Amino acid sequence: MGETKVNNNMIQDGAIDSSKLAPNSISSANITDSSLVNADISPTAAITVSKLSTPGSASDFLRGDGSFASVDTAGIDTNAFNIGLLGFKMAVNDGLTIFNLVDGVVDEFNDQSGVDTAENVGMNYDSVSDFYQGGNATITSPPTQDITAFTSVGPHTYNVEPGTTSVNVLIVGGGGGGGAGGYNGTKGGGGGAGGLIYYPNYPVTPGGTVAVTVGAGGEGAGYNPPAPGSTPYTPTARPDGRVGTGEFGGYEHPQYTYPMAHTYYSPGQTGNDSSFGPLIGEGGGAGGGWLTSGSHPYMGGVSGETYHEGGSGGAGGAGPTSYVGAGGEGKQDENHPIPLSPSILPINSPGSFGNDGGTLQPDVPNDSASAGGGGAGGAGEDAEGSEGGEGGIGLNYNIADGTTTVGYAGGGAGVDADSFPEGTSVPFGGGDTYQTPIVQPNWFPGLPGAVNSGGGGAGARNINPSTPAGGAHGGDGGPGVVIVKEVQSTFSNPTTTLISDTFTANSTPTKARIVLFAEISSTLNSQLSASATRDNTTFNAITLTDEGYVTGSSGTKIFTGSTPLTGTASPQVQLRWKISGTSLSHVNTIHGVALQWA
Repeated sequence: MGETKVNNNMIQDGAIDSSKLAPNSISSANITDSSLVNADISPTAAITVSKLSTPGSASDFLRGDGSFASVDTAGIDTNAFNIGLLGFKMAVNDGLTIFNLVDGVVDEFNDQSGVDTAENVGMNYDSVSDFYQGGNATITSPPTQDITAFTSVGPHTYNVEPGTTSVNVLIVGGGGGGGAGGYNGTKGGGGGAGGLIYYPNYPVTPGGTVAVTVGAGGEGAGYNPPAPGSTPYTPTARPDGRVGTGEFGGYEHPQYTYPMAHTYYSPGQTGNDSSFGPLIGEGGGAGGGWLTSGSHPYMGGVSGETYHEGGSGGAGGAGPTSYVGAGGEGKQDENHPIPLSPSILPINSPGSFGNDGGTLQPDVPNDSASAGGGGAGGAGEDAEGSEGGEGGIGLNYNIADGTTTVGYAGGGAGVDADSFPEGTSVPFGGGDTYQTPIVQPNWFPGLPGAVNSGGGGAGARNINPSTPAGGAHGGDGGPGVVIVKEVQSTFSNPTTTLISDTFTANSTPTKARIVLFAEISSTLNSQLSASATRDNTTFNAITLTDEGYVTGSSGTKIFTGSTPLTGTASPQVQLRWKISGTSLSHVNTIHGVALQWA
């Protein structure tokens, strides 16, 4: 008798139970996809995490949408404050129920409405964080708070908060544009990074203003032959997410004279200065390049085969023959000194920074490489033979959000004859050479510097002597940035008064209750006290009680108290609350006040 195979149809339903199965005898390969549903799994089944295939790492958590991801800690402080705000609203609602209060006003200080600003004494309104603050002390702002970043190119105004006496400020000028790939196989030099100033504890006038300017990056050189004035091309993909958000260059010097195409190309543009008051981050120098035969009116009447070196903080290019050329000199510290000694450290180095562009070295075989632009943290690398120079490194700062390290002011890369730079300045916003030819198979443009980094644009390469000059565009310099962090506020108001507008009740109240959402450092009910009135003359004192609701590290709490109301209630019922400070030795912050009555 032949073998008889057993299939599903030969097994009676329920004939095989768990007692007839050896442990671990059934694997996932024996179970048809989607054949198991919830009804097939016992509610008491011991299914451990080890039996589940979960995405992500061991530190990930299951989210409400069914996905696994790490815990987002960025909003913890904000959430803590919101929890305290919820407690404030709960305390207000308690008054309507527990205390049988029938009316009231609530102000969470989203603006100055509901407060009699004319009668306030020594209480300053913070329009950024929406609170009133006053007292007599010097306070330090937390590292992650009170930060203002100016990122759009052009003029701005920084409004100094009342009481603020010093700030940390980072200023980075716009980066210089990279040189274009010229005729006869020449390469453009990398643009210099914008000059950088980091000034901690810079003194400002409380309640004053400071003029701010964010400098634009200089445009990279190049044009599209056979005619000048063509629109610069823009790549569809970039090798680095931060670097290259602008377009490739296409700047033509105004004294460029066509039909001198195929004979020379114009250098890039110098970056524009950024400033915070008298503090100036100088624009980076343009990447240089080779000028072949013909006159060069924008170079002081120079003619013939000549090298155009980079400007301040810029870098030199190279020609088809052996040549010695100096990079542009970094003059940030010389032109804009500050009374701080520069100190190159891993992060938050104080001082004024700018470095020279790289040079072309003498007595080496010249294969048309070019040098890198100077960075805030180091000079651009020299070009030696066929080996191009890297852009100079920048410096790291965490002022943008108080915790995250960000690199600024990296120089644009020079160009190798046969390969591509390593991109050492890219983490600091410096541009690198685009590794895919554009338009022509021999044109490799330079990438722009990163936006709001002051990074220099990279030089471009033209690897074929027979193709037209100028088409390999240098990268645009990255726009600069100004970032301001409040550091210290001094309040010299030992006597303060915060008082509300007048509110009219529908009937004569006999008692009132106040709820404060505040950070009170002075002695409660002594140095800082509360009161209420129903006739705008007689203020009845209210003893405040600390109800808790501490929100994280800020120390914000809920304070409540009640009092009978006296005083004449006619002809008009006028209710007001008042927070008074006397002989204050600390700074107190009021986020919200509620007054209720019955």
